[in-house]
Amino acid sequence: MLFRRIGLFGLVAVLAATVLTTTQASRTFYGVEHPVNLLFYAHVSVAWVGFAGLLVAALASAAYLHNPVERRTWIAQAAVRVSFAFITLTLITGMVWGRFIWNSWWEWSDIRLVTALVVWFVYAGHLLFHQQAQHATDYRRGAVFCVLASISVPITVASTRLWQSPFHGTTLASDGVTVHAPAFALALLGATAVYAYLVLLRSRLHQAEHVTARSREFAR
Repeated sequence: MLFRRIGLFGLVAVLAATVLTTTQASRTFYGVEHPVNLLFYAHVSVAWVGFAGLLVAALASAAYLHNPVERRTWIAQAAVRVSFAFITLTLITGMVWGRFIWNSWWEWSDIRLVTALVVWFVYAGHLLFHQQAQHATDYRRGAVFCVLASISVPITVASTRLWQSPFHGTTLASDGVTVHAPAFALALLGATAVYAYLVLLRSRLHQAEHVTARSREFAR
């Protein structure tokens, strides 16, 4: 099946990126040499893909509000679930990096970390809401929630440009960071493919759950 090939491609790309990163990428960021700096390739890749996935969920939710086809809400829910996992991984890798570089697991003065945490809580609420959803009205409300919640995504992405942070700048545009372009491209491509595979897999699971629920109602 196509979605399995996408998953396999993503896995191969991630493994290739890992090899390139550990063997050729620079370990020096902002004048500090440490192996933990190599987390950049995973951290930024899953962050970009995770946040982009939330915009995909918002588009699918908007399409559902325009024309309530169930497949669209399945895609939106799957995209939010997978993005939530990716953003959780983003926060964890950021905290690990901060522990070695800042000597602190968390810095409330770092606007990027704080805004990413706000997004995490917003979509945690969205997931809890959908966990209780049973009727079409609930799904419409969830779709509205998802569309409105997506406003937090560009704010987080642009946070380091909108507000000055003593810790976290725009890494790719910084003179203190030398990025190994092939490794980063493979990491980003691999994360995108893995994300697409997981969303397709999760949406199929939503469909199977829906068919099972319908069959039970019919059996009654």
